[in-house]
Amino acid sequence: MPSMASQMASPLSSPSVSLSEIEMDILRTFPNHPFLLVQENRDKLKRVLGAFSLRNPSVGYCQSMNNLCFFFFLVLGAEEEEKVFWCLVLLVEEWFPDYYSKNMVGSQVDQRVFHELMEDTFPLLASRLQAIGVLISAITIEWFLCLFTTTFVASTALIVWDNIFFHGAHVVLEVGLAVLYLHRDALEQGTCISEVANTLDERNILIDPTQLLKTAVFTVGKISKQRLSALRMKHWRAITQEVEDLHEKRELRHLSSRTRIGLEKLQELKNEFKILSLDGSGITFLQFQQVFGRVMPNWAGDASDGNLSANNLATVQLLANIFEVFDENCDKMLSFAELVMGLSILYQGNLDEKLRLIFRAFDQGNKGFLSREEVKRMFYHVYDTFYRPIVQPSQAEDVYNDHLRRQLAAFVDAGFETNAHDKTLEGQLSLDGLRRLVIIQPLILECFQPAPADLSPASPELKGAVRPPELPPTSLKTPVRAPSTDPIKRKHSFHLLENPGASSPFSASPVVRPRSHPVTPGTHSPMPRHTLGDTTRDTLTGREDRHEEGRPACTIM
Repeated sequence: MPSMASQMASPLSSPSVSLSEIEMDILRTFPNHPFLLVQENRDKLKRVLGAFSLRNPSVGYCQSMNNLCFFFFLVLGAEEEEKVFWCLVLLVEEWFPDYYSKNMVGSQVDQRVFHELMEDTFPLLASRLQAIGVLISAITIEWFLCLFTTTFVASTALIVWDNIFFHGAHVVLEVGLAVLYLHRDALEQGTCISEVANTLDERNILIDPTQLLKTAVFTVGKISKQRLSALRMKHWRAITQEVEDLHEKRELRHLSSRTRIGLEKLQELKNEFKILSLDGSGITFLQFQQVFGRVMPNWAGDASDGNLSANNLATVQLLANIFEVFDENCDKMLSFAELVMGLSILYQGNLDEKLRLIFRAFDQGNKGFLSREEVKRMFYHVYDTFYRPIVQPSQAEDVYNDHLRRQLAAFVDAGFETNAHDKTLEGQLSLDGLRRLVIIQPLILECFQPAPADLSPASPELKGAVRPPELPPTSLKTPVRAPSTDPIKRKHSFHLLENPGASSPFSASPVVRPRSHPVTPGTHSPMPRHTLGDTTRDTLTGREDRHEEGRPACTIM
């Protein structure tokens, strides 16, 4: 068994030890008692409490543990630091588990058990206390946490301790009921919580320990193990559910402030998350594919059921990369917070945040740059998303493949030409290079544009959405799915791809200039916009401007 000294090898360096809090509580621990008037004894008390905090960081230090530790020193002696330490460990970890934890579930459970026992044993007193607005747990919580060390005189408290260690932790409940029974007449005369509290404080100092224990055993009666277990289990479930609900509300409020998603929508997502993850702790890559299949329905390719896993291996690998990007703590599981924070970038992130996500999704090994192979995979992802569902190889297979290779080469070359000014980046596409490539080939960004915020691929918001630009007639095919079930494509920046009549879906021309606004040679070519109804929407930023009737649809930024 490790010694106390080994438990507190370096308490000052441990974040679990709140030494300042311990020091303040020691000054409040029976300040007039001769034992604690000696600085050396106060240091011993501090060392024991610090050692326990190191041993059990899930509990750390809880107020009232200072009183327990002090009483152990009174019984065992000032020179028995080691014994005092292990007695404290036994009491906190074995006899009263979860009493002194962060959320103090164990003590809350016994408070509710005590209240129910009081209502059954003293119905008139319970009714009177409720009528004057006295919450008995506000008074008895100190009894239970301090184990009556601050309630009775030391000699009476130590007798109660003897019974606790001999009979069990349920003695605390029986003694508490006995106190109420002995003072029931005075308590029924109280008119407010302060009078009730003062009555108990004054009378508990003079209470006779023999009479107290006789009342607990013979008048109030011992609590059977079966009944006590049933009551504790009942209230344990209720309190743990309340604690979980409170934690969930705090988490949702925090996420709502960070993502600007409404609490009602987050609650709906949380309910779905619980179903997917079974216990609500997290989802694996398999469940993540199902979620992302609803966020990005077009990534499913020709799969009639919309299941992303039915797509090609490249798409599955891309999803695995996105999963790793979302998984901030690298535990191979996505918590609800990690999932929401990741999806919020797709739905509400600014341009820079989305580009960083895309860059990390294609950057295998987190190198900090994209190789030519990774840029090629980006091209094929764009192709699979927008064109594979509506095109097929022509009868002349060689002609089709040659056409695809030319477009791939143009796409990759356009990306790496953005780094031509920096020879150190030769063969590498940086994040800045991706920013420039997105301006040339905006469908990269459109590939990561999710379905409407309700995560439903059949949302009415998609009604009237624009399909990708048509390919040459030889490349078209009949849609695989019937028109009634064929998912409508997202609107995208089709006017940026090519001039009318061009044969390539990936034109070498980076920007189409609006005909109504010719650009003077040698000047900067502006980014055009396109209209939706009576508004003008900017392709990359999503900003919309109202325009009057008759105003040209494409305007200069």
